[in-house]
Amino acid sequence: MSSYEEVKVPFKIGVFLLLVLIVTISFWWGVYMERNLEKNMPEYIMTNLPETITFDSDIFYYYKAHVHEIYDGDTATSVDIDLGFGVILQDQHVRFYGIDTPELRGEEKEEGKKVAAYVKERLEGKDVILKTYKDAKGKYGRWLGEFFIDGINVNWELLDKGMAEPYGK
Repeated sequence: MSSYEEVKVPFKIGVFLLLVLIVTISFWWGVYMERNLEKNMPEYIMTNLPETITFDSDIFYYYKAHVHEIYDGDTATSVDIDLGFGVILQDQHVRFYGIDTPELRGEEKEEGKKVAAYVKERLEGKDVILKTYKDAKGKYGRWLGEFFIDGINVNWELLDKGMAEPYGK
């Protein structure tokens, strides 16, 4: 047997053992990561979701969104909705779900302007979490949703401050 063949056999065994080691380490690393998923999530994922959001129903969907323009106290006329995986619905109209604010026309005009100004200050130009219902649109073709910023549900905030009434009352 030549010296070349003598080196070839141990080399093949060494390569085989190295591959077995790599596969074994990869397997156990996957098991470790799966068991410790929450601890290993990037901090920005764990800290940027408001505590008030609960993922408790199949009819609610949550998205990151950016509000460009508010029309009045209960309508955002330009919202970019991030669906994930690089897919963004741009320039969407969203109706604040479950509330009704004074209109910008008619007898409610002055109060409507105040509420619209407050909502603009609160949301316009900001990143939010948008909670939608059944991903369905209302009768005027607007998405129905609740806006969360800094962990606060803005729809509920407007109700609490007396700037809105429950829709339909």
